[in-house]
Amino acid sequence: MRKLSLAALALLLTCLTLPARPSASQNAGERFKNQVLAIAAASSDSAARRTAITRRLDEMGLRYCVEPFAFNGRRGANVIAELPAAAAGGGRRLMLGAHYDRVPEGQGAIDNASGSAAVLELLAALQAKPLPHTSVTAAFFDLEEVGLRGSQAFIAAASEKNLPHVFINFDVFGYGDMLWVMSPTPDTPAAAAVRQAATSAKFPLELGPNYPPSDHLSFLKTKIETLSFSLIGQTEIPHILKMFKGEKPDQVPRVMSLIHTPNDTPEQIDAAAVGRALPVVEQAIRLMDAK
Repeated sequence: MRKLSLAALALLLTCLTLPARPSASQNAGERFKNQVLAIAAASSDSAARRTAITRRLDEMGLRYCVEPFAFNGRRGANVIAELPAAAAGGGRRLMLGAHYDRVPEGQGAIDNASGSAAVLELLAALQAKPLPHTSVTAAFFDLEEVGLRGSQAFIAAASEKNLPHVFINFDVFGYGDMLWVMSPTPDTPAAAAVRQAATSAKFPLELGPNYPPSDHLSFLKTKIETLSFSLIGQTEIPHILKMFKGEKPDQVPRVMSLIHTPNDTPEQIDAAAVGRALPVVEQAIRLMDAK
């Protein structure tokens, strides 16, 4: 990891705290869709997509830092946001994360404006009703699409005291009827909370270690308790896993005809499906706090 000069850091490192503005009277699905539109409308330049995210953080009145990095020969910038300290006491630390960069093809709506918008909605819910025992931060990672560089740079630069106890990643969270959750083992407290929330809501859940690569891999190497969430059609999962094993699927899953193609546009987002799924994820987080 190359170090930036102090002058460069002074120019690039930005920490802001702005007063909260009244939120629009929209439900979570509508706000989510509008946020995806805002991120996807930006150019393929990561800076423009990052601005769409920080604009929403400004509206929420949340403190955040834009953290430039150089890692493995590439430069980018992560955005790290946090809920006010008074809003969440206790010693446990939770981080929600998603990458905001995209490939040149399409608009990166499903992959991964959807994950970034999901994190923003969950932050808003946890801001409105804070967790009593857990502090919450959020990370919006750059350069996931070229080798998980943003999340790797974050891990490399973080001290142990700044790392979370639990990290939850969101990647491809834009449509579908099933929560697909990566958990390396089924019996961790976080995994148990997800199962409990999904069972209570009668929401379909696929939970296990088999899952496509994303920024969660950077955190798994640290032994941090890690989950990764996708919202997707449940019939797609077996075919996706076949493709990632290098096997020919019985049919091409919908997601593989969208991501990294010109078809990855906001029209593919199902705001109603996300509106049903996000409360389940929020409840799982609250159950993690109670354990």
